[in-house]
Amino acid sequence: MVTKSTSDTPQHRHVRWSRYGLAFVATIGILLLVLSTSWMVETLRVREADLNARQLRTDYESLQVQELYLTLVASKSRNASCAVFSSALTSTVKRLSTSLELVERARARDTTSLTERELVLIERQYLTDNLRYWLVARNAKESCGLDIVTVLYFTSTKECSACATQGAVLSYFKKKFGERLLIFPLNTALESDEPTLSLLRAQYGITDVPGVVVEDDVFPTGITREEFEAVLSKKFFDTSGLGE
Repeated sequence: MVTKSTSDTPQHRHVRWSRYGLAFVATIGILLLVLSTSWMVETLRVREADLNARQLRTDYESLQVQELYLTLVASKSRNASCAVFSSALTSTVKRLSTSLELVERARARDTTSLTERELVLIERQYLTDNLRYWLVARNAKESCGLDIVTVLYFTSTKECSACATQGAVLSYFKKKFGERLLIFPLNTALESDEPTLSLLRAQYGITDVPGVVVEDDVFPTGITREEFEAVLSKKFFDTSGLGE
């Protein structure tokens, strides 16, 4: 006499399929949770980038007002006004580093909800911020005699084998001189969207990347550590302690 396995009864088959169904639903639920969490995180990143950009634009407008005021004040109060202006400029330029971090995080994305258009907009905003504050810093140096050196760094997020080396050289001097050395990176990959880049490249004769402009000294193929130290020592800073 053959005994029918209890595991093959309709009741047990129903239990088994119910378990499969529950496992399937749980898997879908986990997947949806991961996707929604990823979307929320990316949304917060985009919002953070937008808020930071708005903060920078507000700071820029404030600096413009201060510049207008400086052109009107008497020489007696000008020194005090320049000190306030210098402090505001330094604080705002520091905030640019936050924008750079946001841009770099966006560029390094693997699984992200950012579209290519959103990424380009974030990068363009960072580029525009750098151009704005480069102009403000140049004007501030001329009108207030600030002890700063401005550097334009033409780089690219596209193929640029020498850009990493050039970035390391600039970072070295930035660490040494802090807020007295203001470096403004310009991503030439955005040139088709930002005509100002074409104007600057034409003005300084920058035909390739990396290219560096230290105040008005142009290094169209990049600048070495030795060249940078020589320029700073000759015209701007005491570099005798750099090797320490």
